[in-house]
Amino acid sequence: LALVIRFVEPKISTLPPRYENAFRMLPIGHSRLNRLTQFWWPMLRTSILSAFVFTFIFSFTSFALVRWLAPNMWTLEALMAVEGGAAGIPGYRVDVSVLVLGGATLQGLVLLSALAFAGQWQQKQSNEIELVSENFSRKYIGKPTTVPRIGVFVATVYALTPLFLMILSSVRIRNRTSESYRWSLDAWDYAFKGDLTYASIPEALANSLVYASGCLVVSCILGFFVAQSIHSLEQNGKARFAQLVDLLSMLPLALSGVMVGLGVLLGILKIWPVLFSWYALPILPHAMLTTPFVVRILLPAMREIDSDYDDAGKVLGYTTMQRFVRIKLPLLKPQIVVAAALSMAFSLGEFGASWILLRSGAWDTLPVLVDKLMSRPKYFELVEPIAMATATILMCMTFLLFVIAERFRSHQGGGF
Repeated sequence: LALVIRFVEPKISTLPPRYENAFRMLPIGHSRLNRLTQFWWPMLRTSILSAFVFTFIFSFTSFALVRWLAPNMWTLEALMAVEGGAAGIPGYRVDVSVLVLGGATLQGLVLLSALAFAGQWQQKQSNEIELVSENFSRKYIGKPTTVPRIGVFVATVYALTPLFLMILSSVRIRNRTSESYRWSLDAWDYAFKGDLTYASIPEALANSLVYASGCLVVSCILGFFVAQSIHSLEQNGKARFAQLVDLLSMLPLALSGVMVGLGVLLGILKIWPVLFSWYALPILPHAMLTTPFVVRILLPAMREIDSDYDDAGKVLGYTTMQRFVRIKLPLLKPQIVVAAALSMAFSLGEFGASWILLRSGAWDTLPVLVDKLMSRPKYFELVEPIAMATATILMCMTFLLFVIAERFRSHQGGGF
């Protein structure tokens, strides 16, 4: 749900309102169903399909949810994570190495097929359109009616219910010897002191924020220039080469978090073992996993920017750098902020690669800390409430991140 909103909403918010008004004046535009199928679907189908593909990728490579919500069910991701510890060792449990290799190959083929289809579809369906500022569009359309308000309320309740339940579980402590419960903040005290784990909540939070910030810088800069390179190749008539670069930029998405973590781990141990003790090591797999998201968000937006804006900048005597700063960046601001927010949120919640690299306990992130707490025997009544307290901090940080991103994302002033 969050991915669909993040992909589709920036497109809706910057679409000129007069487009729909002009469509309403046509005989075919009188029906709401016709407007949905003949106007909104052609305008939004590229963004919607991108969201569907990434939703499939997230579900197909899910590890933490399967690990705790369906522990008896095996997926390719769970298989590689659990059995991958013995893979790659010469002469030791060769059957496990073959099993992990086969699972990784099958997973990679499925994900590559999905990404190739999405990339080809985006290249064919993306068209240049005029963009307006979000504030201009919001003022023109006016206040939402009752039905959109109800939809926003339901979505808000749906999104905040898990956070509320986790807060409730962190202060509701079950008596180990009976069915009774008591309400207490003891779990929060234990969590902040780190009495049951190698790291406390402040330490794990600091690690998560450092890795997320590093991931944001690396993935956004790299993703922007990759998307710009692909767009430039398309404008210069090198469509096939652009499609090849586009597909290659998506290759990290064909590798799940566990696969990336295993690859980084085995590669470092064989090439440069000293690097395994480097504090910032998790930034590498996090950036590898998030850069394709940045490319997929920015590239369609670059394709849809009307080239007349750049021509107008040339007429005004702007240099290439001035056109980039004064024209392209403001037009891409919603997508850049969305890409940055998704990169940080993905890094904060990334579990598979972090679980592989950080199992020693030295630099635990919040997701790894939650997993370690949930893995402990439940003989101590505060174990699960402490895990819920840690998960609450993680969700609050992610929620706060998106709130801040929304504050910085809005355009100011009128339309372009």
